[in-house]
Amino acid sequence: MIHAIETRGLTRRFGRTEAVKDLTLRVATGSVFALLGPNGPGKTTTLKLLMNLLRPTRGTADVLGNDTRHLDAAHFQRVGYVSENQRLPDWMTPGELFDYCRPFYPGWDDELRRRLETDLALAAQTPLRTL
Repeated sequence: MIHAIETRGLTRRFGRTEAVKDLTLRVATGSVFALLGPNGPGKTTTLKLLMNLLRPTRGTADVLGNDTRHLDAAHFQRVGYVSENQRLPDWMTPGELFDYCRPFYPGWDDELRRRLETDLALAAQTPLRTL
């Protein structure tokens, strides 16, 4: 069985600090999984390791059956990740943000975009900062 996420002894050190230590877990495909806890125990570091934004000091991780050290654009089309530090360009309108994002997604669905704009009552000419 291919798991959505599988880690084996995943470890990441920053100097003398072990942010993630010997993490071994399996997340079943189709399940909902959360990393919960106070600040500092390695939740964000774990996510960055899974997205290949950081390299492990030791151990391995697979996402959707692929070694995270070798993820490419095709793999990232199947994975969603929103950083805790995500900042929207608050000067853009919703329509401008959608237009900016469209080229990143080959399977972009304009019908879904229109439904979301209607369902969320997004004001077309209102900057994101005022929503």
